[in-house]
Amino acid sequence: MTDVRTPRRDLSRAVFAVFVAAFLLRTLGPVWRSGLRPEYPDSFSFLDHAGIGPWWPSFWFGERPVGTPLVAWFLGRNTGAIVLVQSAAYALAVAVLGATLLRIVANRVIAWMAVVGVALLAVQPRFALWSLEVLSESLGLTLSLLALAAWLVQAHSPSRRRLVLAFAVTLAWLMVRDAHAVTVGVVALACLVASRSTSDSARRRLLRVGAVVLVLGVAYVAIAQNVSERNRYPLINTVGLRVLPDEDLANDWVERGMPMSDALRERAGSDSWSDGDAFLRDPRLADFRHWADGEGQRDQVMSLVLDAPHWLGEMRRDLPALLTYRFGDYDRYDAGDRLPEGSSWFDLPRTNASLALWLAVGFLAAVVVARKRRALGAVLGVALTATIVEAYTSYALDAVEVQRHMVGVLLRVGVIVVIAVALALGDAFPRAASRAAPITRTTAALVGAGTTLVFMAWTAIEFRSQDYDPQFARTVVERAARFGGSYYENGIHNKGPFEMVVYDAAHRVASYDSYWFAIAAFVIAIALVVAAASATVSRTLGAGRAAAVSAGVIAFIHLTFSSSDYAGVLYSRNITTGLLASAVVVVLTEWFWTSVRRARLSWVALALLVGLAVQTLLTSAFAAVAVVSLALVVRRHDTPFARPGVVFASTGIATVASAPVWYALRGTFDEFWSGWWTYASYMNSGLGRALRDQFGLGWQTFLGYHQDRPMLVVLYAVFAVIVRRRWHSLTSTQRALGATIAVWWFAAWIELILSQRYSSHYFSVLAVPTLLAIAFVIGAIAPLLPLRRALPLFVLVGSLAAQGTDMFWAGAESAGRFTGFADHTVERARNRSGESRTVHAVLDLVGRDGDPLLSWTMYPWTYLENHRVPATRFAWKSFLIGEIYLGRTSSDYVLPETRTWFAEDLAESRPRAYVHPVSVSLGGSDWFQRIVDRDFQPVLTTEQNELSIERGAWSELTRNPTGAARDVVVAADPVVIADDDCRSTGGRLPSLGADTSVTFWFRDADGSNETVALSLSSTRAWSSSESVEFASIPVALEEPEPFRLLIGARAAVLVIGDRIVGAVEIDGDTTVSATATGDVRLSEVRSGGMPAFAGC
Repeated sequence: MTDVRTPRRDLSRAVFAVFVAAFLLRTLGPVWRSGLRPEYPDSFSFLDHAGIGPWWPSFWFGERPVGTPLVAWFLGRNTGAIVLVQSAAYALAVAVLGATLLRIVANRVIAWMAVVGVALLAVQPRFALWSLEVLSESLGLTLSLLALAAWLVQAHSPSRRRLVLAFAVTLAWLMVRDAHAVTVGVVALACLVASRSTSDSARRRLLRVGAVVLVLGVAYVAIAQNVSERNRYPLINTVGLRVLPDEDLANDWVERGMPMSDALRERAGSDSWSDGDAFLRDPRLADFRHWADGEGQRDQVMSLVLDAPHWLGEMRRDLPALLTYRFGDYDRYDAGDRLPEGSSWFDLPRTNASLALWLAVGFLAAVVVARKRRALGAVLGVALTATIVEAYTSYALDAVEVQRHMVGVLLRVGVIVVIAVALALGDAFPRAASRAAPITRTTAALVGAGTTLVFMAWTAIEFRSQDYDPQFARTVVERAARFGGSYYENGIHNKGPFEMVVYDAAHRVASYDSYWFAIAAFVIAIALVVAAASATVSRTLGAGRAAAVSAGVIAFIHLTFSSSDYAGVLYSRNITTGLLASAVVVVLTEWFWTSVRRARLSWVALALLVGLAVQTLLTSAFAAVAVVSLALVVRRHDTPFARPGVVFASTGIATVASAPVWYALRGTFDEFWSGWWTYASYMNSGLGRALRDQFGLGWQTFLGYHQDRPMLVVLYAVFAVIVRRRWHSLTSTQRALGATIAVWWFAAWIELILSQRYSSHYFSVLAVPTLLAIAFVIGAIAPLLPLRRALPLFVLVGSLAAQGTDMFWAGAESAGRFTGFADHTVERARNRSGESRTVHAVLDLVGRDGDPLLSWTMYPWTYLENHRVPATRFAWKSFLIGEIYLGRTSSDYVLPETRTWFAEDLAESRPRAYVHPVSVSLGGSDWFQRIVDRDFQPVLTTEQNELSIERGAWSELTRNPTGAARDVVVAADPVVIADDDCRSTGGRLPSLGADTSVTFWFRDADGSNETVALSLSSTRAWSSSESVEFASIPVALEEPEPFRLLIGARAAVLVIGDRIVGAVEIDGDTTVSATATGDVRLSEVRSGGMPAFAGC
């Protein structure tokens, strides 16, 4: 066959779309639901000004430049909408500038390096945070980047339309901040100069007209600010904060006409609003205010020239602080925690010398560019010059919040220099640009949204996937990793081994704390497989790519973001439906059948997929029949080799039989059969329903299910009508597909009925054929759908709005804050409850993470939260007493070898701790409790757990220290009790008064871990850090009592009598000191060593 290569595509639009989506996610995702309420006075001023509306003259001549109020008015003064538009516009401006660089830089590699450089500068928190505030800085930054891009494109490829666009964007930028007036004046002057050197009369005329328009814009801004008397504030600020404190400068200003008085001298060091707006209200300053509203503004402008040496000297002094200022006090929404700061290898200049170097390199690069492309070099030179002029005027004309006035200047310096250097290098090392056709903007938007949604789903599902059965599956895998052996020797598992293989794969590729991220990745993979199956179904019906993608979008959103309990989790039925959906993709995709080798491998793959589904869950055989029938009808006759059915049947049977054969060969068939078959039969018979009753309950559930979901009835009706009406016009493949979906849907209900359980996560078996039915309908009506190219985007938004609002925002918040697995682990540890900290600390005293734990529980988190594994394969007490899920409890449902296996496991694991959640009934635990009472010493009771320690281990921990006895007086000043960990310190506590307490502090030697404490009063004991109390336990210290501090390598506990009253986790070399409120004498204090199992 001829190999037809797919033409190369330019994916830059997709890259920029991903950037825009990621920027919005990182900035807005975690804070969107906070309300984004304005806080700064300027924000309220902008919103109030927007309330006037553009239909009134006062709107155009108010205290605020009209750009931001106009946007706010257009968006109904809704702060959320304003922030969204600002953030999106800023990210799009960066993307537009990046696309411009790819267009004008002569070397593609250098262009992409410049794009990355510009992006790294633009996303720094000190620039990006303004998008979250209703302030003019955001639009100022955005329009400055767009204006720069517009002038660069015009210089690279001149045209009348591009020149008009450049003037328009520059004018819009002028209307956002009055500080831009000087910069725009420089641009206007440059345009007039350029008009003299162009030979094109039309362009010359347009340059001059544009320059005049810009000058008129500058004049309008100046007049509007003067009419509103806004210009008085920067002048008053300068006088109060800079002129009056400097006697020589003040005298110069007085000589030029500033009225001096004692009242004015009193205002030295004050701004316009200090001391109750004294500058604006004090009657003694009336003459000064009159001067400030008139001649003073002219004098201030003249000062830019006359006092230039003074202002430049002051600016040189203040520049380092301005260059390194990060705006942390403006960052109300902690954008600095989510966006990358500058690094040591690439950042804006931080010193005067580095700034001078940057500017010198920028101007030099502009000169180099001008040698080959004069217009581009001129644009860069003018842009850099105008930015320097704005920096000087912004600093000299207002002394308040100078750092805010310099935000745009700093960003433009960095961006312009990066662009100039890239252009110069590109001209020096030119390389022909790729001629690959770009993808469409709609496709790019879909790629950006899709990539971001997958990441959001991944971070949100990490938490959601930690459901009941998935946690149990993990305990089996963790135990198998700890003790070896098969899954069935480490847990009672009534399904095939493939489910455990998946969970084991997560164990092997992820750390303990990132485990659920791996599971979330598997969940997303299954959702993508089902989405691919949906898209393939639509394509099989003749739908175009957009309609097929839309069908896939519906499936993906439903299985990841919807509120359905089977979405975002990895139960066995999610796995089996994913396997069967994969089989559908293989059957319907022509690529798999284009050669003999591919066809043979495809039949083998189909048999493996179907066989694994049946092996994992025997009841999935009903749905498997539908998929197998589809394969036989569609592919049996056009397969280019003989007897494909034999290949499929032999491979399928071998796959199903592989598990029992494998375990028989390794000598663990009894364990496998007890779980896969015997306990599975208990799960069925333990419900006590006859077959007729099962179908009766199924019918009632069927009716109730569809009464709650009437739209599904409509879907089934439409599906049935399409299949019936178009049956004769459908191809044989399409007819087989329609019949398969119907049979699969029916088989799903049979599977639910025979499982006899209608827990919400079971309904994933019904969800997949339903999603395929939706895809079938979309494929059939695709020619009738509007907005075909943009349809996936509309479907995406609609699906999220209809199915996944809560999970979408949960994903936005988690993804927006995600900074890595290590940080996630630290945050998760920081948010643990005091109960969890205490129990884990006690367990760490007698063992380490991964050690066995005996428990009478029904909660898998009893083990996982404490980083332990079950001591026996009977992780849940239900296996020991014959308690069937949603069914009966009887010894008939206890596996025959239970007592034997329990004893063997206990002898192998030798657990040192036993935990019983108090909410779990001890009913039926007589024989188990006798073992616990014989081997374990109760030591701690909390609100949620009873904890015991193996008697031998407890004896080793509590043996009397052999060191010399001493008395220790504890008071407010710390007294060292032990200068290292791995110490057992014991003595006697006196009776404590009502206002007396003693605290033992555990300080890490190198300070890498937080300081923690165990405290004791006459009525309670508690654990804490220096700022937060973790847990508290009631005590009664009415008489002197013996105490022990047991300090291991990983934990420390406080023992009063024979009971633990507090525990904390420690790490590394630890110094133990004590303080007290009042004097407390600890008598007969002795110290000794700790046993090896404490980490010593």
